[in-house]
Amino acid sequence: DWIEEMKDFMKSKYYKESERPRGLILIGPPGTGKSTFAKIVAGAFGWPLIKMDIDQMKAGVQGETEHNVSQALQTLTTMRNGILWLDEIEKSLGGIQSSNATDGGVLMGIFSKILQFMESDDHNIIIVGTSNSYKELPPAFIRAGRIDIVAYAGIPNVKTRKNIIDIHLKRTRLNDIIIEGSHIYSTLLKFTENYTGAEVEALLNKVKRLTVKENIFNKVQDKVTEVTMIKIIDKSRNQVKPIFMTRKEEIEDMKNWAESNAILTEYP
Repeated sequence: DWIEEMKDFMKSKYYKESERPRGLILIGPPGTGKSTFAKIVAGAFGWPLIKMDIDQMKAGVQGETEHNVSQALQTLTTMRNGILWLDEIEKSLGGIQSSNATDGGVLMGIFSKILQFMESDDHNIIIVGTSNSYKELPPAFIRAGRIDIVAYAGIPNVKTRKNIIDIHLKRTRLNDIIIEGSHIYSTLLKFTENYTGAEVEALLNKVKRLTVKENIFNKVQDKVTEVTMIKIIDKSRNQVKPIFMTRKEEIEDMKNWAESNAILTEYP
């Protein structure tokens, strides 16, 4: 909705460059489609996607890190338009409060330059920030005026998970050997409860490798039996454990925070 809203607004006669989209921050557990969404935004606008890795810009010489960041941001201002992707910003910008004590204020200096860039009207760059946690995000980074939307991409619900399964069954060609309307499909939905999209993909990749190993694609001209396929799926899921199992409290805490501070959304 945000993408279409901004595209339509930018095409209207009432649009002014000073009212350009600022961007959005997408928060959620790893594997929930945040990086994919950054690419979707770039594709929807038809603009280049520029990924900035702040950690790679850090240098040992005093002042060099700030110079690297300034130079990168200055280069962006010369572009006609683009999508600036700040990935895993909780890692790059976490610890700002203690920056003066831990790194002589380098991180705080980087943060200040990024904030200035976000507020500037001298460019037509939209920022898409992705983060695996809300706790390390500086409040100043996500306040209104600097960013348009803070959104949460959580564990997919049943409807979204079904769509993800459909995509990867087709991609892996497993749908060619699964009987339509069989219990295999409902088993997949049951077994992937609390899986992220990336984990569903990993599971079905594993299922395909096992079917190839067992030579099932070549053995059967008809569809594979439910019993055989369910055994393979069960064996595969024992090797693809969802992050929810080990980080349940953290993920639930993040969702609770998002219910009051972000837009809840689902991304396959």
